Amino acid sequence: MNELLSYAFTPLRDGDIALYRGSGNGLAPILLVAAAETSLDGIQRLEHEFALKAELDADWAARPVALTHYNDRMTLVLEDPAVCRSIDCSAGRWTYRSSCASRSLSRGRFAECMSEA
Repeated sequence: MNELLSYAFTPLRDGDIALYRGSGNGLAPILLVAAAETSLDGIQRLEHEFALKAELDADWAARPVALTHYNDRMTLVLEDPAVCRSIDCSAGRWTYRSSCASRSLSRGRFAECMSEA
């Protein structure tokens, strides 16, 4: 996905499954969830979440946009809904539980998808 080259990414969480926020001039904000190539479980989770994209409503979900390779990692590109942009994870106090975020954003339960590190 060549479009990713136009974004500047801020790391929100590092590890086998990393979370980044992408932004750029005139670009829609995005989230990247990136699995290490050595993490088969992580790659399978991203593939599963991408398979759910047709079932998710943009009014309440951080919907998958693409599943691609970026920086030698399998990467799920998500829309960055306003609720995600309002949370500052840069202090590293929170971790991302990818399997529930898409289903919880609209219900005001984004905190359920985050756990203290």
